[in-house]
Amino acid sequence: MPAPPSDARSFLTETVCVEPCGDDGAILRVRSTAPLAPLRAARFFMLSAQVPEFPAIPRPFSVYRQEGQELEFLIKIMGRGTRALCELREGDLVRATGPLGNGWPDLDAEIHSVMLAGGIGSAPFFMGIEQALAGGLGSPIDASEMTLIYGAATRGLLYDLDRFAELGVRVVTSTDAGSEGLHGHAPAVLRQEW
Repeated sequence: MPAPPSDARSFLTETVCVEPCGDDGAILRVRSTAPLAPLRAARFFMLSAQVPEFPAIPRPFSVYRQEGQELEFLIKIMGRGTRALCELREGDLVRATGPLGNGWPDLDAEIHSVMLAGGIGSAPFFMGIEQALAGGLGSPIDASEMTLIYGAATRGLLYDLDRFAELGVRVVTSTDAGSEGLHGHAPAVLRQEW
């Protein structure tokens, strides 16, 4: 098994807020008491709410956004652990272990970037698109040279769709029944569009 990244550590964070997102999700914002270096998109943390209801084993979550010492995580409520995280109140403690993973590679600004995301799997894409536009994943990429194909079963599972659209890149949505955007799964839309 590979060693954890050299910047990984375990530390306590404090809940800033939990905001509902989509039909069955929430955005958990926590503040680190320890300094946090800027993170590369697609790094993740193992999170454990410091409440009795939380299971013994931490859960992995990609960083959704970072603002200085504050981290946001997009969470789909699926069981006891994710429910406990989404029911936290301001000031509740969360143990974070990370950052883990390597993050995204650099992107080539000369090639039109197409990103394919689905439902809760969209979590690392917001920060990734922000970083690509700002040059944090290589040379800055013009918003007109980037497309996000974002699919889910229903519109309510296209988490934070409006905020993705505000990034300025082309966002093509798809849902299983065609209730939002194109009809079908995101990979089918990719084949149709390109």
